[in-house]
Amino acid sequence: EQRFADSEPLLRSAIGGDPKNPTALLLLGRALTAQGKYADAEQVLRRSSLDTFMPNSLLGSLYWRQGKLDQAESALMRAVKFVTPLERRQLASQFQQIGDDFKKAGRSENAARAYRQAKALENEGKLVASIR
Repeated sequence: EQRFADSEPLLRSAIGGDPKNPTALLLLGRALTAQGKYADAEQVLRRSSLDTFMPNSLLGSLYWRQGKLDQAESALMRAVKFVTPLERRQLASQFQQIGDDFKKAGRSENAARAYRQAKALENEGKLVASIR
């Protein structure tokens, strides 16, 4: 319900009882990011398992919001390893955003790389859909 500040104490309590609770860690990281508490959000997300899609996607978003494009791209590249067919469009969109910001910053090679990755994800999604 977008009540990030209200959810923070509840999520911290849940993590206090179960420090490795993946859902609580992801939700807390997202809540902290939405509140602009980037350092705390990064710390929480890094405690989450980075062997799945969502923490890497959220870290990519976090770094992108801060203008840390290289770190955002690295996090999203880790997310590529774990992306499911349902998440491909979201990840492609994130690469597109990073590509746009690289382009605005005059980093055309980086932008081209991000755009290629976005296109590859979109094409993989179309291939999977056509096989079904």
